[in-house]
Amino acid sequence: MRFISFGLLSSLSALMVACTFDKGQTINPATSKNTEICDTAAVVSYSAQISDIIADNCISCHGPAESVKLNNHSNVQANALAPTGSIYSSVSHDGTAIPMPPNRLLSSCDIEKIKKWVNAGAPNN
Repeated sequence: MRFISFGLLSSLSALMVACTFDKGQTINPATSKNTEICDTAAVVSYSAQISDIIADNCISCHGPAESVKLNNHSNVQANALAPTGSIYSSVSHDGTAIPMPPNRLLSSCDIEKIKKWVNAGAPNN
């Protein structure tokens, strides 16, 4: 019994030491697996970024047969620049348009990309 207790105590002690880190140590967000690096300094491209965001988050409810269509650049651009509410207002859940997607937010990076693209005039680039 003493052997099992000593073995268990030794294992727990080793685990506790292995799971601590020096307070001076910093975690680099660029190398963290759970941290997305969001670079919106470059031109945000419809074909390279925005169309993927739309396809991943919008098309299932806003396809070609729906009243609000987001299935191609022309439709997305028309909705993005509409005076009654833009795609940015919807995805940012800012209260000026119907919040989309319902019941969840896009990542802050995707929202920022959409904002930058809309502010650039929603080009087909």
